[in-house]
Amino acid sequence: MKVECENLSEREATPKLIRELIRDDARRGEFMILMQDADEEAFVQIAGDYDDVGGVNDGCFDLEYRDGESSLLYHADRRATADEVEQAFLSELRGDRSWRSRFEWKAEKVAGSTKECASCGAR
Repeated sequence: MKVECENLSEREATPKLIRELIRDDARRGEFMILMQDADEEAFVQIAGDYDDVGGVNDGCFDLEYRDGESSLLYHADRRATADEVEQAFLSELRGDRSWRSRFEWKAEKVAGSTKECASCGAR
């Protein structure tokens, strides 16, 4: 798997690098993506998106995932703490997707996707 963020170009993902980037706003920047080697459209990602919380860094992140090019994009129903993000990214790195059950998800159609959204019926 690969990791990429605003202030770091694509690199091989390691537990150490993931932990460092999640905790270091300056090194990470506004976003961070952990993506599959074989399909870069299969990923988990975070964004600071501080405009939604009054422009102040609240230490939490918007969390999203997608299972591939023909999949919908899923947004967590609430902002995730740094600890939750670390657990999610490290679990995903190990191939363990059980972290997803800790959140409620809203599906969104992605441009070019023909898959139907289970919650709203959109294509």
